[in-house]
Amino acid sequence: GMFEKPHMAFTVEGSMDRLIATPPDQEPPKLGGVLVEDAESLKYRKKGGKIEWNTRDTYTFALWSAYADFLDWRCLNLPGIRPFPLDSVIEKQHISLMIYDAPATAEKHNRAEIDMISGVEMSNVNSTHL
Repeated sequence: GMFEKPHMAFTVEGSMDRLIATPPDQEPPKLGGVLVEDAESLKYRKKGGKIEWNTRDTYTFALWSAYADFLDWRCLNLPGIRPFPLDSVIEKQHISLMIYDAPATAEKHNRAEIDMISGVEMSNVNSTHL
């Protein structure tokens, strides 16, 4: 519909810790191991550079945080603050990570106007409801 769910949005290029594009004639990196991104590519992305997306390459993403422990469902390593449970902030909600495409001219990300590419929902069996 023509509504926008509460969310925070970031570009894939700027938010992923690793982003590797593998051409069709090469083997993508093995998952579960160290993901090595070209140093120039990483520098370019972190300065706001845009990726020229295509449907030929295989894209491998990695996202991690020094401030969230999703196994123990808590926030940590915040300067001057003791670790605390995530559910003290988001209550019983799960966390949704989505990759979607929105029109470049869109002022809002209305659900009817975005194209969902991928999504992951994270929760903790002891703290959340999915």
